Amino acid sequence: MNKKILIIGFGEIAQRHYRNLKFLLPNSEIAILTKNKDFKYKKVIYFKNLKDAKKFNPDITLICSPAPSHIKYARIFTKLNSNIFIEKPVATRVNELKKFLRLIKNKKITLLSGYNLRFEKSLIFFHKTLKKKEVGKILSVRSEVGQYLPSWRNKVYTKTVSANKNLGGGAINELSHDVDVLLMLFKKLKLVYSINLNASNLKVNAEDSAHTIFKSNYNKKNFYIFLNIDFYRHDHTRTCTVIGSKATLKWDGILNEVKIYKKNSKKPKLVKFNNTKNDSYLNEMRFFLKNIKKKNSLYTDFKENLNLVKILQSMKKNKK
Repeated sequence: MNKKILIIGFGEIAQRHYRNLKFLLPNSEIAILTKNKDFKYKKVIYFKNLKDAKKFNPDITLICSPAPSHIKYARIFTKLNSNIFIEKPVATRVNELKKFLRLIKNKKITLLSGYNLRFEKSLIFFHKTLKKKEVGKILSVRSEVGQYLPSWRNKVYTKTVSANKNLGGGAINELSHDVDVLLMLFKKLKLVYSINLNASNLKVNAEDSAHTIFKSNYNKKNFYIFLNIDFYRHDHTRTCTVIGSKATLKWDGILNEVKIYKKNSKKPKLVKFNNTKNDSYLNEMRFFLKNIKKKNSLYTDFKENLNLVKILQSMKKNKK
């Protein structure tokens, strides 16, 4: 499948997608829309203005610009019948996403949002184990994600999207993967309480942490989910722990492993996966390209982003 591909923005995640697409579709023509003059890849078409990018008329458009511009670009290239991949979060405002969903409802294009953790083997296994009801009645869920921002970003962290509110940064948007994971696992979440803070000495003009409580009715059983996210912890963490009446199930997204602690058992059952960090991104892109080839719109799945954006927006407002 040889395609004309446009990537909008050329930060760290866009460069990862570029390398993966060169691997998956080596004969495709790839162009970049960016104002960045520090080009790492020489054999690439670069556009500095939108007019030239539109003339390129891409079959596939990857939108990796700052979050507030995602829907703007998506609307433009949807009108050209380009298949659309939007990095997370898809939008920063609920109303603009609603309008976009109405625009694309009957379009014969494929859409996907960039939540690559859904393609992580350890999380897929965790999800399957959860559905087998091995844990019994779910009593509570604890989810944590955090990483020290200056060591996370390759360039000066204060100049990144993560640190800048106007670019859609802040811990809530940047770590929205983990809210998406909870939606993947438990389908529907009711936000009960959320507070976001700027608690550290990091030079960010958005929240550096958030603490949230959700209520779930998964399998018609009520329980609470506690989510903590931050930019300042020094032990890089991404975990989700489901505590049930028969067992505790723990996913570690950094170690790529799942532990099952059964009642009265002295040692947990450990299931470890040896995939690399890039594998989930590759699998995500394979899924996107496969559905383009099959002409599957994925509209129903993409529409789930509306619920996610509603939750993120409420978290930003300190819902109590």
